[in-house]
Amino acid sequence: MSSYSSQEGVFYAKSAHPGLWRRFAIGLVDIFVAMIVMVILATIFGVLLPERSATAGTGLTWLVFVVFYFVFLKRSTFRTLGYRLFRVRVVDLHGERPSIFKMVNRFSFMLLGPFNGPIDLLWVASDDSKQALRDKWSQTYVVSDTAEPEGHGQIRMQRYGLMGFNMLFAEVEHGAG
Repeated sequence: MSSYSSQEGVFYAKSAHPGLWRRFAIGLVDIFVAMIVMVILATIFGVLLPERSATAGTGLTWLVFVVFYFVFLKRSTFRTLGYRLFRVRVVDLHGERPSIFKMVNRFSFMLLGPFNGPIDLLWVASDDSKQALRDKWSQTYVVSDTAEPEGHGQIRMQRYGLMGFNMLFAEVEHGAG
């Protein structure tokens, strides 16, 4: 349980945040796992069911798996294979495990458009906290699995502009604690 008020959050040292290439590698591992599961499911359903049912069964079962993997498993202490291999975890602005809602919100950001993934990932390279846009969107950080907060500060709204869009994200002020 956090000792900070809801108006305060925590921040981490820059070295606690994985950079662009590490985040890219984590994403590749986790997407590879999801694709392998899809192939396995398609094979199993293809053998057991008629073609039309196999397609529907594969799609529905894979969707359930993907939500479980990228929402529930990613926020758990077990984590996804990519998070485990690269020794990272996802936390909220208070340094705690994010809510299911925040994780669904984070996952849904990737589904909003065809360019969200690359832009989201490239944002990491220019952000002080190495947050991807999906992290800013859902008020989360990806940090080393052994990282401890460096300090705490007030949560403030910060305005960003991207490709003609103005966005407002909650961020923790650094150096206040």
